[in-house]
Parts: sequence; structure tokens; C-alpha cells
Amino acid sequence: MADGYGGIVAGSWRCHTAAWIVSQTDTSAVIRVEARFQAVNGWHFAINGINGSVRCNGQSGSGTGNANIGTNGEAVICRKDFTVSKSDNAKNISCSATVSQSAFNGGTSSASCNVSVPGVTYLKPNPPKNVSWTRASESSVKCAWQSNWDNAARKPWRQLHLWIRERVGGGGWGAWTARATLNWDATNYTYGNLKANAHYQFGMWASNPAGESTHVDNTAGIHTTPAAPRSVGVTRVSSGRVRITVDVSNSYATSVSIERLFDGAWTVIGSAAPVSGKASIEDTSVPAGVVQYRALARVPIYGTDTGRGMLSSAWASSTTVSTIETPKAPTVTVPTGIPPVNATANISWTPNHPDGSAQTAAQIKVTRPLGGGDETLDITGAQKNASVACPTPGDYTVQVRTKGLAADWGPWSSVRSWHVANPPSVSLKPIEGNDVVTQLPIVVEWTASDWDGIARQQVHVVHDSMVVYSVTVAPAERRLTIPAASYLPVNGSTLLIEVSVRSGNGLSTTSSRQVTVAYTPPATPTGVCTLSDGYMMMVQATAGTDTSAPATAHLMVERIDPDGVSETIADDIQSGGFGFDYLPPLGVDYTYRVTAVSTSGAAASTDIAARIDSDCVVFNFGLDASEVLPVGGAWKLTDKPELDTTEYHFADDTGLPRSYGTGDLDDTITISSSYLWVDATQWRYIRRLARTYSRGWLRTLDGARMRVRVSMHQSLASNGRMVDFSADCKELAWEEPHHG
Repeated sequence: MADGYGGIVAGSWRCHTAAWIVSQTDTSAVIRVEARFQAVNGWHFAINGINGSVRCNGQSGSGTGNANIGTNGEAVICRKDFTVSKSDNAKNISCSATVSQSAFNGGTSSASCNVSVPGVTYLKPNPPKNVSWTRASESSVKCAWQSNWDNAARKPWRQLHLWIRERVGGGGWGAWTARATLNWDATNYTYGNLKANAHYQFGMWASNPAGESTHVDNTAGIHTTPAAPRSVGVTRVSSGRVRITVDVSNSYATSVSIERLFDGAWTVIGSAAPVSGKASIEDTSVPAGVVQYRALARVPIYGTDTGRGMLSSAWASSTTVSTIETPKAPTVTVPTGIPPVNATANISWTPNHPDGSAQTAAQIKVTRPLGGGDETLDITGAQKNASVACPTPGDYTVQVRTKGLAADWGPWSSVRSWHVANPPSVSLKPIEGNDVVTQLPIVVEWTASDWDGIARQQVHVVHDSMVVYSVTVAPAERRLTIPAASYLPVNGSTLLIEVSVRSGNGLSTTSSRQVTVAYTPPATPTGVCTLSDGYMMMVQATAGTDTSAPATAHLMVERIDPDGVSETIADDIQSGGFGFDYLPPLGVDYTYRVTAVSTSGAAASTDIAARIDSDCVVFNFGLDASEVLPVGGAWKLTDKPELDTTEYHFADDTGLPRSYGTGDLDDTITISSSYLWVDATQWRYIRRLARTYSRGWLRTLDGARMRVRVSMHQSLASNGRMVDFSADCKELAWEEPHHG
């Protein structure tokens, strides 16, 4: 409480001012001010109508009161509460009061006092938001932010503080220093006078009477252009390999780029990350010659973020280094086989130049057998092969050396050798004395010799440019018999008979003769066809009787179907023998061919027309189709072939599928008939066939012959003598019966 006392009126009373804070908030205070009538000097009063007024911080109030007080007592005449705003800091508020009365010892007295009001209770400010630091130039960085003060929350900004710290030239970080203090309403600032080859970090915060906001720091920092590398060292590691070491300890480089100078052109070698201030990379494909390297330091503009731009230093160059070396001995390739005399041997080599230089010259040193003549061949340029003449038999050797960029020749290669020999001698004798084959077997004779011995012999028969017969003959043999069973040439054909001989040294020689086939066939045979029960055809073959023709050794019988396909019925029968055809076609014209074959293999044939007319369809069963079941009477045959398809729906406007054939065929045949029950013989025969065979053959009246899967059924009623017969068939892939 603060008190103030006014002047004494009539030596008996005065004004007493009392003021104090009765309540307060963070931003305001309520001050109560009282004007009191106070008796002094032993006086006491009992009067009415006393006037009083109070004032506080430009505000005022008044009132009227009474005083009924004892000696030196006092009474409150006027009281009022005043609200005042707090300031940033504590302050004194002046309060005053006046009391006046005219009842007794009248007059006026005024008094004043000061009340201390504390400052506003602030909170620490919010930090600036969306703070960014952007490289503006090589020597400046712009910082920008957005306001984030909040007066309503008692978080005003009074000032903004911007700090900086740096490291320069590869050194460590310095201390943080204040760069600028700005008024609360600033929104950007430019850091100037930044140094090259440096790394800067930045920070900023806001402040008010309550203290500082949290700091907003850019610890990744911003780089300025790095200095050129302190040095670029080069070391020749091995042939074609140079190690480059770049010292960037004078900067904050995060990578180093390296290029090579050769023949006036710079080539990128690669990049490397420094470790402890040094980066190293190895150039593994150094060209032969004198090379030089250069390097530059690189650093991201923003911290370690390589995606936002990089800064590059100037180039720093190395000394020159030479990579030229004398070649090593080349690898030489010589013939793997044995060339014949007077052939040319092809020699090749692979240079071995450690410095990677191209071959500029080569020498080939050749030694030949006695009398062949040695020589040295000179090659200019990059040619890596040469031809060596081989005029005499014997052993040949060769050595090669090469030259690159170095002035000296490389060493000679190791000695490589090969052997040259004469090919074997072979002569094929005329076939039958005049190169005409008049009989079989064909007899081939020849002579052959070789210094190194005969290792292998082969005889080939060629017809129309195709090898139709080939056999390997023992090395010691000089004669070969070709029987008709091994090769049967067509009469009138022209053949080329070859004998190939390979010697022990690997060389080969072939001798050949062209021969013609002109042998006389046997007499023309005859044949008689007889249809037997079960619709089987027996063909009797008889040799011809012309005694001037060669004798017939055996006869053959073939059936030739209407489509021209032939099937052998009998392939080795004597005159008067039979060929049995259990499955001849029905209802069509076809032919049997009887062929007579002489001991020489010559053949003569006779064709016999044939036809079997039938009023029934026929089943055949057994391995040779010899068991026969004709189906006659009022028979009925139903043939239902069905080709398989696959359907697909496509995205079109029809809504219907498209069909594609698979090529698969299913053909079902149903046959029905009936026969008169005479006794059980026919019933038992059909029942045995049905229980014995699941597959058989079916012949129909149109000449068709089918291999079928068959299931046969019979039924007999008690009130009748007719047996109902039916067969369900499914066609199978064709198989020929066995011909005896």
C-alpha cells in the first residue's frame, strides 16, 4: 500500500491518500485509491457533507461522505478502483486525492502517492518459420523467413538475431559470431563479404523480454567455390596402369574429377571421394606414350546435397609420365595338321605389348628341311600373319618378334614347328575292266601306298551328287565286294565310285571312277490272281521261261492301290509260290505287280489288274488279318466323321465365337444286320471274335480300308429265328497286318 498526506487545514485535519493493487492479470492491474478525512493534533469530528475525489493514471472519481471520528481518527470519504495496462517493464503509477468541507474548520487538502505496477508477463517468442538460406553469389547468401510472432499469446517479437560461423581453406570451424540484429518486422537479410574456398553455417532466432526463441540453424551449411587441388601426383604402377593421387586437404571437396591428356586430347578417367583430404584412382587402360593428368575439386553448394548444384575448382595438373615399354615375346600359332609338299603354311601371332601400344613391325625367322632354304620375313605395320612356302617334306620351325613404340625389338618367341609330307598314292582300277557294271555284286579294286603307312581307307558310291553307299575298309585291304543286299543300283544309272586313303601323317588322297550300270534283267514273270473265301486274294507268281535271260533268283508280289501306294505282299518266293493278300480293297480297280529278281539284282515286272465286287462289308481280325467276318444281308452302315475344333470369343460386335480346326479326326462307324439262325455255329464264331479281338480291320464297298476299334453285339428273340447283329467301330491310325 502507498500513502500520501496533504496539508493540515486549521491545525485540525488533512487529506490522507491510500492506494494499492487489489488484483492483476498478465497484462493489467486494478489499483484502489481512497480519499480519507483524517483528524490530527488531538481533534475529533462529527460532521456531514464532506466532498472527496480520487485520480489514477489519468482516470478520476468523486464522492461525498461523513466523518464521525474520535481523536486523530479518519474516515473514507471517496473510494474508486482503476484498471491500468502493464508495460514491458515495471512502472510507478501516480495516484492522488482531494478532500474539502465547509462545516467546521473548513478548507481543502490534497495528497498523492505512487503505486509500483509490475511489467507484462511475456512468454518466449516463437522461432521464425520457413527460414531459407540461398546462395546469391560467390560472396553472399540471402536469408529469408516468415513472421511467427503471436502477441495474443504474449509471444511478441522485439528483435531478430542472425549469426554465422565459418571454416576456410580446409581448416576447422570458428566460433559463432553475430552478424546482424534486426527489428521484429524484418523478413530477409543478405550475408555479404563471404570468402572463397569456405564453408558457412548460419543461425537465427527471435527475442522479447521473456528471452529467446529456439534457434533455427543451417548446420549443413553453404559452400563457396573450392580452391584448386594442392597437388596431383602420378605413379606408374605396372604396364598400362597409373595411380593418380589428388591432395584436396586445402578445401572441403567431397569428390575429385580426373582427366588424362594423351595425343592432344583430354579423356575423362573418373571421379573419387577424398579420404582424409586425399583422393586416389587408378587408370587401368593407359595408352602407350607420354600422358599427363589433371584434377579439380568439387563440392555441393548446399551441404552434402549433390542434387542442388555443385561447385568446381580450377584444374590442377600433374607432371608427365611415360608408359612406353619394350614388347615381350609374342604367342605364335602354326598349322595343327600336316600340310602337303608345295602347300603354303599360314603363321599367325598375338603381340604381347605391356604398354598397350600397337605393333609397328614384326620379323618371322623360318628354318626349312635340308635343301629348303631358311629365310627371315620382315613385316611393317600391324599385320599379324604370314604365309610360309613348304617346297620340301620334313620339319619346319618358326620364331617371331615384334616392335611397338619402344625403339628396341622384343625377344624372339619360343620355337614352333610343323611337319610337311607327301600325300598317299592311290589308284582305283576300272570296274569290270571297262567301268561298266553288268552284274552284282560290284567288285572294287585299287592300289595304295604311303611312306608313313596307310591309316584309314573309305569307299563311297555317289549317285546324283549324294553318297548312297559308304564303308570303311581295313588299311591292309585293296579289294571290296558290294553285294546287292547292301546296295542295288538302278539299271542305266551313272555312279561315281571313290576310294579315299588317309596316311599315318594325316594327309589324304582320293581316287574316283565314273561307271555306268548296264546289266540284263531276268525273263518277265507271270502271275495269276484267285479270290478265296473271306474276300482274300491269292497271287501265284511264276518265273519267265526265256532261257536267254539270266535266271530268276526269287520273286516278289506287291499290291498297288488306286492311289498309287504299293504294299509288299510277299518279298521272297520261288517260282510257283503264292502271295496271300488278306486285305485287298473292295469295289475298286487295283493292280498286283509280280517282280522277278536275278542273282545280279536285275529285276523284271508284270502288272495284273484286279477287282473284287462284293455285296457285303468285311471285318478282318488277327495279326495277319486271316480271320474274316463278312456282314451281308440287309445290312446298314452309318459313318460319322467329326473334325475337332476349338472356339474362341473375341472383342467384336457379333458376340459369336470364331472356330479353329485342330486337325484331329474322330470317325465312328455303326454297322447293323441280321442273319437266320440255322444252328449255333455263326453265333459262336461272332461271339469268339468279339471276346478275342478289340481291334481289327474294316473294308467297305467304296474301296476304303480302315483299322478300327470294334465292339460287336448279337441278340436273339425266343419267338423268332433271326439274329440281330450290330458293330460299333471307331477308326484308328492305320497299321499293316503281318504278311507271311
